[in-house]
Amino acid sequence: RQPPDKDAPGHRPVLADVALTRAWAGAPAVEVRPLVERAWAGGALLAEQGPDAHSIFVLTGAILAIDELEFELEVLDATLREARRRGSMMAVATASYCRSVPLYFLARIPDALADAEQAVRSERDGWEIFLPCARALCALSLLERGDLDGAERALELRDAERWRESLQYVPYLDARARLLLAQRRPNEALVTA
Repeated sequence: RQPPDKDAPGHRPVLADVALTRAWAGAPAVEVRPLVERAWAGGALLAEQGPDAHSIFVLTGAILAIDELEFELEVLDATLREARRRGSMMAVATASYCRSVPLYFLARIPDALADAEQAVRSERDGWEIFLPCARALCALSLLERGDLDGAERALELRDAERWRESLQYVPYLDARARLLLAQRRPNEALVTA
């Protein structure tokens, strides 16, 4: 319930967890931002845990939740560079997907689409942690460009049933509903959402 009072390497992942928990509970950004900064510690979390670490993406979730999009991009840019340097395809895919979200919210649609597509292409290498979300980001970006057919193709999710009970399916359903609305199929959109 209380964050660690020290900023030692072992405490940084815990700080990231506390930051995300508080952000999702609706704590004000002024309460969450110091926890985020302590967890990130100018990149120490990345250096200590590596780009594949769950704590990096927990931290970026907290940053997104408090709408600090530029800071989130800074963290994800560093993570992506380190993932590429280490040759970690899974970390590249996850960081690319995660980076597509703030890029989309900043209306940098071509960049958001490129990152989301990078993640989706990694499915062939076994990446799937945020696959429905990455497909949703592709579709939303394509909708912004008026490419309804491309958005529909982006939402082709193999074995969709296995995702139905997961939190990752929610953005996918949202994107599907938005596509249906754009296709002038509001009744289907309502059922999907």
